Amino acid sequence: MRVLIAAGIYPPDIGGPATYASLLADFLSLRGHTVTVVCYSDAGGRKVQDRITVYRVARSRGPFVIYARYAKEMLREAGRHDILYAQGPVAGGLQALFAGFLFRRKVVVKVTGDYAWERAAGGYAYGGPLEQFQAERTVPLKIRTLRVLERFVAVRCSAVIVPSSYLRSIARGWGVPDERIHTIYNGSDFYHQARERTHKNRERSPVVLSIGRLVPWKGFETLLRAWVPVQKRFGYAELRIIGDGPEYKKLERLVKELDLTRSVYLVGRLGRADILAALQTASLMVLNSGYEGFSHTILEAMQAGVPVAASSIGGNTELVTHGETGLLFPFNDCEAITRAIFSVLENPGDAGVRALHALQSSSALTIERMCTETEKFLMTIAEKV
Repeated sequence: MRVLIAAGIYPPDIGGPATYASLLADFLSLRGHTVTVVCYSDAGGRKVQDRITVYRVARSRGPFVIYARYAKEMLREAGRHDILYAQGPVAGGLQALFAGFLFRRKVVVKVTGDYAWERAAGGYAYGGPLEQFQAERTVPLKIRTLRVLERFVAVRCSAVIVPSSYLRSIARGWGVPDERIHTIYNGSDFYHQARERTHKNRERSPVVLSIGRLVPWKGFETLLRAWVPVQKRFGYAELRIIGDGPEYKKLERLVKELDLTRSVYLVGRLGRADILAALQTASLMVLNSGYEGFSHTILEAMQAGVPVAASSIGGNTELVTHGETGLLFPFNDCEAITRAIFSVLENPGDAGVRALHALQSSSALTIERMCTETEKFLMTIAEKV
């Protein structure tokens, strides 16, 4: 099979989408498939590495020029491949759909979230949940255009891959027929890296982690407010927030305003090895997010044997069963977050039992399983007449 991957980002760029595209490309190449990647990058050019050809489109020009150059690379390569796999309906999905139409190739699009909603929440202070946004008419024209675009691509491609049942329902709401949606849960290799270390002692002082991009819908402001009574009761406990983003300065000021400087640390962005090391010392991982299609943060914490408390939204409820593999609370419910943290810190034995169950339930969600299922599905779609 000859696969053309239309990626938004690709290593050396960092981030979940880049990691996924790279892992899949490497897996397919090792399985004997021909793999070509088109992506955006700081510098343009073509490079062949480990039998994978990567075309990089420089981000140095305006958006229309960039998208046009991306489309040119897709058109150059589409006719030489059996199937086109776009890592999102916006970044490369439209160009893949156009190239697939011209060369009569099947196009599969992966939907990991709603890009239009993320832009509305991040750039236009839209505060409504993702479900409400689907029919929201008061958002700016630019956001409505993005929403129409991503739905157009998803509806007209050959098939859609989603990483959770929650996102399957979102894609159905866009108008994609259910029989053209395929759920493949994302995988992680943290289980294999962490399983020999999960029984080592945690740090003597409780450490609570929260990991994610510092954006409004990740709920870090509420988490900080929920931490105030924790600091009063557990003066020796620490909250470490790992990640960066546009909310950093705002959160830094809030830490000072709430007088949390002695127990709260904004760590910044860390690499995977450092995140694994941080998880191994943690007593709890908290995720107060207003949206999660499928949380790698939760999955990696579970595979590292760390107790989890998360908001009961989106794909979180598919990973965490309340009281069995973790704790769930309503998004941005300050008191509920505090109670969840108290529960874990006051009853570490019960939290440890839940963490063990979570480790067992998440151990099957491996990168190999994810890539194998994706390979089989792409081959099935490519072979359809």
